[in-house]
Amino acid sequence: MNTKFYILLPLLAILCHSCTEPVSSLPVRPVGVRINTNQDMFVHFQPSCLYDYVIADAEGLHYMNQVRRYQEGHGAHGFGGVVVIVTGSSLNPYSSFDMACPACYLSTGKCHKTYIEGFFAICPDCGEQYDLTCFGTPTKGKSKERLKQYETNVANGVITVRN
Repeated sequence: MNTKFYILLPLLAILCHSCTEPVSSLPVRPVGVRINTNQDMFVHFQPSCLYDYVIADAEGLHYMNQVRRYQEGHGAHGFGGVVVIVTGSSLNPYSSFDMACPACYLSTGKCHKTYIEGFFAICPDCGEQYDLTCFGTPTKGKSKERLKQYETNVANGVITVRN
């Protein structure tokens, strides 16, 4: 009985370690974004519009060349802004990521904001490219760190992003 315990304990530790969320090198900043897809500006931001996105930053919510300013007391948008993208997944059709490049932050200690092109976030400073459809995984460049991902939920047409 004791030998089985000593064999199973390391296996259990390995399994638990593999289930943890990746740790980001970016500083922790509050995130509290709400997108109401029932409102006219966001009525087309639906699960059927694959790879469509909304950006939340200090100015407000950006979608289809429009900006909706935050109400006072709202709009915590992480370290480098937040991108919310339609992934079309049946479990949760939306994913969200911090727009700061972790590779640049590690090398300079400063926030270098990525821009969105298709379903990639690209850093204009180091050229790193992150795949937003694959958990923000780096696909081009030297980075080994994914973009920081945030909890994203949708209920009754309201998308909520938080950390």
